[in-house]
Amino acid sequence: MKRKLSVAIAFIGGSRTVILDEPTAGVDPYSRIGIWDLIQKNKKGRTIILTTHMMSEAELLGDRIAIFANGDLLCCGSSSFLKSNFGWGIVLTVDLGRPNSKEDDAKIKELTESVNSIIPGTNVIDTFGTEIKFNLPKVDGNIENYHELFDYLEKNRSNLGINTYGIADTSLEEIFMQMVGDHDKKDDGNYNDKAINEMKIMKFSKTDKVKSNKFYLKQYIALLRKRFQHFKRSKLILAIELILPILFVCVCMLVTNKLPTVHHPQAYVVDVTNCTNCTSFFEILPDTSSYWIERYVQHLTNPIGIGIKCVGNNRTRQSSCSEIPLIKYDNITSPNKTYSDCSCEAGKITCNKNATYDKLPSIVLGSGHKVINVTNLNVTKWILNSWESYGPIRTGGYTFGLNLPTKGMSLSTVFEDIKKEKQRNMNVIEDDNDQVLSDNIVIWFNNKWPISPVVYLNGINNVILRASLPDNEAHKYGIRLTVHAMNYTTAQYHSEIKLKGAVALLHSVSLIFSLSLIPTAFILYLIEERITNSKHLQFLSGVNWMIYWIQTFTWDMVCYFIATLFCITALMIFGTEMYVNKTSFPCLFILILLYGWANIPFMYPASFFFQVSSSAFVTLSCINLLIGLTTNG
Repeated sequence: MKRKLSVAIAFIGGSRTVILDEPTAGVDPYSRIGIWDLIQKNKKGRTIILTTHMMSEAELLGDRIAIFANGDLLCCGSSSFLKSNFGWGIVLTVDLGRPNSKEDDAKIKELTESVNSIIPGTNVIDTFGTEIKFNLPKVDGNIENYHELFDYLEKNRSNLGINTYGIADTSLEEIFMQMVGDHDKKDDGNYNDKAINEMKIMKFSKTDKVKSNKFYLKQYIALLRKRFQHFKRSKLILAIELILPILFVCVCMLVTNKLPTVHHPQAYVVDVTNCTNCTSFFEILPDTSSYWIERYVQHLTNPIGIGIKCVGNNRTRQSSCSEIPLIKYDNITSPNKTYSDCSCEAGKITCNKNATYDKLPSIVLGSGHKVINVTNLNVTKWILNSWESYGPIRTGGYTFGLNLPTKGMSLSTVFEDIKKEKQRNMNVIEDDNDQVLSDNIVIWFNNKWPISPVVYLNGINNVILRASLPDNEAHKYGIRLTVHAMNYTTAQYHSEIKLKGAVALLHSVSLIFSLSLIPTAFILYLIEERITNSKHLQFLSGVNWMIYWIQTFTWDMVCYFIATLFCITALMIFGTEMYVNKTSFPCLFILILLYGWANIPFMYPASFFFQVSSSAFVTLSCINLLIGLTTNG
């Protein structure tokens, strides 16, 4: 019980390293099994050094097994490693059932020759009483020879006088006995050097130690390999060093890209085709007929339409234009539409959603714009009652033949008469070349599209222009409308400049924060090596302290360089002009590299003052961020 209690006490308190010297010596088999279970349950996260003379115990509990003799390390490795390198293969044991006699020598010789012919290289290693042991060499995964051997033994069992036979792998006990026995022979001076080579005993001579520069190079490479293995196994370090920095930069770029850009509004060309999938309409008032109305309607519905997108022999013409209208329409002679009244009782216009209407005659122009013919309809009522169907896409239209005398009247008088008579939101254009009353045109526009008034005014001017030209020349001309927005005032521009400065500050803070995480993450490894005494053990084993720190700095700079490449790539993908233009990019790249060159060694002394890695990470990250913000000019 005291032995079990001593083993339990060794694991109390979260011990990371436990040394057990013969923990099961002198205990009963039941208690031995209990101690084994206790060790296996508590081995996770610990380094356990256990000494024993029982090879079965070592094979059960040990991940790596070392065999010592008189203070010398003979071999070390896993159970499978020791068996594959120091074992002599598979042992075939044949029981003849009776003591060997002279008359059986022929059968034994026949058995030996047969086994050797089936599996070449077989040797007799022991003969004791009625048993003969054969050493079967390894066959490197080819088990067909073993099948043939077992078939031979089974078929000739009675002829050879075989009672039983069986095979077994080399046990650790046998390896231990052979290794220790050979070591004792060497101490007695009766040791064969050839046996050393055959058994591959791992003994290092002091005279074989590497010296000079090669020795330090090997240390450097070994430390790099150790650091790489640690980096590959630690997902937390991988995330902090490579993933978090680029994640912060990408999030910052995504947020700031949503902010409006700072520049004066640019002039742009507008046309009715700027509004995709929008529709227009026109009507001809009853009892109005003139040469010019017919000309206007003709050019309104020809392939060019009311815009300039499809004007021929012009750089504004696009390849998607069609030479003929895509859909023709029929003239309406009488109303064929009935629209139910809509209501505004709910606070907004509400129409009967279940009402069905016939399709209005329409035409799709060569530019792809759709024009609806609403002649003989009450346009005002149609606009209100068809809001559910056309409201979002109906941007404007024209009424031809308005019976309104405009000659000799001021524009204000015209608008007042229109308001009284028609109560419509419209503009009136008079053709000075025609004094007929029916030649007036009403322009309808939808103020939900802010540029609708000027677009439809320019559109009808294009129609009037082409109607006034010969038919063979009309398709070559058009009026292009350019809208010039008002520039910012001084106050507005200063406000936008402040916003741009805030965006630049956010970019720099994000970049500083991302880069400050990387050197801090390197300290976690150094703190872990110090508090686990791994670094102390390396120095005791002969690692040069200068090589250790040079390797550490080299590895950290390479990782820092890779992480900064990811961050710079993110800046280039998002097209941050202030960082990636030809003038700023080289300076930014050199500045980031010099930051790592200066900051990484600055972090190393801190690894001697912290006992908890998480506390060190938070504290040093805040210090890096504070220094970066205070020095950010």
